[in-house]
Amino acid sequence: MLDVASRVSGVGVSMCRLPKNFSFWAPNANSPNLLPKVVLHSLMLPCQVAMSIYYAQHNYKDAHGRYAKKISLLVPYVNDYPVRDPEVFLGACSEKPRIETNADASTFKAHIKAKGYRASICCKRILEVRRDIT
Repeated sequence: MLDVASRVSGVGVSMCRLPKNFSFWAPNANSPNLLPKVVLHSLMLPCQVAMSIYYAQHNYKDAHGRYAKKISLLVPYVNDYPVRDPEVFLGACSEKPRIETNADASTFKAHIKAKGYRASICCKRILEVRRDIT
């Protein structure tokens, strides 16, 4: 069973293997005048992999006129920010992502599973993340 944890659009991509990037800013409830604290969260991992796929797919489409049907085709199209790391698509950060395209590869949807979460992202940059509660 899956439980919707969040729907996010426009999340920035960053290097998923650097633990410092598995974080977000949270208000400090105990003292509102202090700076926010950094919260580490496993939710960030599938989001970052999904956004890497999104940008690589668009780079691939710019070069070939259609989206890639296989994750392995995206390896040369990984963004340079913050570090070019093709391992993000090969299972280093999550289970190996899965891509679905329509017949002419004019649209895509990618599926990622990592750290107890499942994420999907489509060509319109709609990112959906669900917590796996089974």
